[in-house]
Amino acid sequence: MTAATKLARSAHGADTSDLKRRYVRAAVYSSVLGGISQMLYGVTPVVIARSLSPADYGVYSVVMSLVGIVIGVFGLGQNSALHKLVPQHYASDRQLGGAILANVLALTSAGLALFCGAFFLASHWIAAQLYRDASLSGAFRLGAPLMLVLTLFTLAASALAGLQDFRAYNLVQVARNFALLGFTSGGIWWAGLRGALVGQLLASLFGLALAGWSGLRLVRARFPEGIRLESSRRILRIIAAFVLPTLLMTLLNLPTYWWAGTMVARHAGFAQVGLLGVAYTLSQLTFLIPMNLYTPAMTFFSETHASSNPTAFSAMVNANLRAMWMFSLPLALGIGLFSPLLVRTLFGNAYLAAAPLTLAMSLTALLMLLVGLLNTALVAAGRVWHNLAITFGWTALFVIAGLVCIPRWGVAGCAALFAATYALYLVGVCSYARLALNVRFTGIVRMALLTVIGFGLAVIFFFNFHGGTVDIASASLLVGLIVVEWIWIFDRNERDRLTGIVAGVVKRILLKQSASKGVQSWLHKMTFWILFRLTGRRSC
Repeated sequence: MTAATKLARSAHGADTSDLKRRYVRAAVYSSVLGGISQMLYGVTPVVIARSLSPADYGVYSVVMSLVGIVIGVFGLGQNSALHKLVPQHYASDRQLGGAILANVLALTSAGLALFCGAFFLASHWIAAQLYRDASLSGAFRLGAPLMLVLTLFTLAASALAGLQDFRAYNLVQVARNFALLGFTSGGIWWAGLRGALVGQLLASLFGLALAGWSGLRLVRARFPEGIRLESSRRILRIIAAFVLPTLLMTLLNLPTYWWAGTMVARHAGFAQVGLLGVAYTLSQLTFLIPMNLYTPAMTFFSETHASSNPTAFSAMVNANLRAMWMFSLPLALGIGLFSPLLVRTLFGNAYLAAAPLTLAMSLTALLMLLVGLLNTALVAAGRVWHNLAITFGWTALFVIAGLVCIPRWGVAGCAALFAATYALYLVGVCSYARLALNVRFTGIVRMALLTVIGFGLAVIFFFNFHGGTVDIASASLLVGLIVVEWIWIFDRNERDRLTGIVAGVVKRILLKQSASKGVQSWLHKMTFWILFRLTGRRSC
């Protein structure tokens, strides 16, 4: 397979224009194909929630959150290593880059297999003791092979991303998520909750096969001399120095949603967990395109930082953060404002109580995006241990506050807790990036003010207006936000570029329409001529 992007041959003194060109190409693939993939992935929980009861969907959410933890523990640290270490070392020492790739894949797969076997054996204890419901043992047993296959799939896909073939990476994601929608829909029709989990498993197997096949072809092309395992201290030290802090950061970060859901289940029941799952799912629509930029951002942030050009690194981080904030804010606010309509349309009236939670979770999703991008920059700059310390502070704050808020206010306290603590998390990583990495943030204060004002007014509208009044007020607020962004946030060059892009898209659409009209006219003439000839022959 021909790679869509090529790894730089030299990490030092890299051509800035070439770097930007390759990054833009990777970002386009990730935005377009990744957006399609996210849409397919986002539709899946909607189908599942509408087909299951709130309690069953709560169980499904808990199982998938456990799966997400395992993917994070055995995937995120190693995935980040592939995203950073392979492009970093490939240019200067191809043999070292190949050895890192082989070692990460082999060591992770072995540890993952052992863990999933232990989880399968402990599934009854987890259901009976942790969740106080032994009937959930079957669901947790299905979770064990799902953890194994889905984590291996993400690892194989990350190998494609580490080699900067974002075309193959995103095409595999699209194919897998398309299969996910089909398999889970059929599984629910076949066996309800258990069928949904089986559908997840089958789709993950399909994705793993595609990613493995694409990865093998790419490795053969990039490493014609082959790659092999090496147990040298040098390679293991390089991997451990990066994976260990990233793994610890994952252990602090990912389990929080599972822990919060478990606390809600223990104090308010699985139906409330289902409502939280609906709110979280809707808020993920904010991730539709920006989330897909993390992977190329990691590889190109790493390459830029390795080139010893702090000015270029600072400019790239600020430009990505600002762009992500500008384009995600209207989407996040719109999801929160129109959450009653979205919940009623997508999930049904049984989940309507999730609408207020969605307002808080949509703000949380925006903050998650920004924190995630800055964490990516810190990791790319090699400040993994410092990033771990910041994440530990957020996790400690979340748990301590959650022990008070969730038992007292239930799922509402949980949603508010996510939004408040992630706001503090964002302040922490921004401060560190400014002080330690000298990242100069421009235009960020205005974006922060606009976010506070927008969501503040949204809360007032949501809880004080009713009926058609709230819809009119919400639409006006959203339009006003976009206008203020255009006038107050975008600079002249950004407005010109965006206007040019929109004009180009409109021009292409009009050209296609005119071309299609010409084709239709030609087809009509040909059809008339064929019919005339046929009728003429018959009359003769």
